[in-house]
Amino acid sequence: MPPKAKRVPDLALRERGNEVFRAGKWQEAVDVYTEAIEKDFDCGDSAHVAALLSNRIAALVHLKEFNIGSIPLLLSRNGWHADSRIRRRTALCDAKAVQRLQPKWSRGYERSASVYKGLYQYLDANGQCKYIL
Repeated sequence: MPPKAKRVPDLALRERGNEVFRAGKWQEAVDVYTEAIEKDFDCGDSAHVAALLSNRIAALVHLKEFNIGSIPLLLSRNGWHADSRIRRRTALCDAKAVQRLQPKWSRGYERSASVYKGLYQYLDANGQCKYIL
């Protein structure tokens, strides 16, 4: 069976999320980023999806909503995919997904630290900071 062809991600939807984020409309930004993640999770561009997850985490941190997050994402042998068996995710799980998708990208660790701080888990937040430097 031939490998799946990559789809072009919807950059316009990502930019719309960025615009509402810059306008301080955090909940609307979460909704737009969620829509973009659901649409593009199988596009094959892990950097794009990691950026969407990271941006949504930033909006969730502004809302102080640390116990909600993305559609479940898991790494598989052929990349990453949605896991429909898990219904509820957290912003921290989204941050971990960013780290798995882009392990050398410091933004994922910074987002994890922000979420841990919001959950009053300061030692864990500090532990994430060592990866940023």
